[in-house]
Amino acid sequence: DFWFAMADAYYKLNQIDESVKAYEKVLEYNPVDIEAWLDYSTVLYEQKKILEASEIISEAIKHNPDAAELYYRMVAYLFAMGQQNEALTYLETALNTDPDKHYILFEYLPQLQDNHAIVDLISRYFR
Repeated sequence: DFWFAMADAYYKLNQIDESVKAYEKVLEYNPVDIEAWLDYSTVLYEQKKILEASEIISEAIKHNPDAAELYYRMVAYLFAMGQQNEALTYLETALNTDPDKHYILFEYLPQLQDNHAIVDLISRYFR
């Protein structure tokens, strides 16, 4: 909790490098902290380090293979990098893991609501 609070505080103070180091400490001690992985990746994403953010989520999935939130976040990053086919593969995994959490994807990147491939795939799980 200490390192998580420090990471958040550094982030709010716009001390990004220190925030990143603190998130690394959080995850060193608790690699199953899904919220820490998500927040850490968001810090990187907001710094336009989308590839690094996706690598963080990939690592998070290794530690938390049943966490749908991580798959949905990966979908967002892959779409942001223009990797639609891979993103749709991750979306299918996310939907198989927990279809009810698909809203997470749209909360993070609202513009994906206009993507027909995403909407079509999600709608198959709610017929």
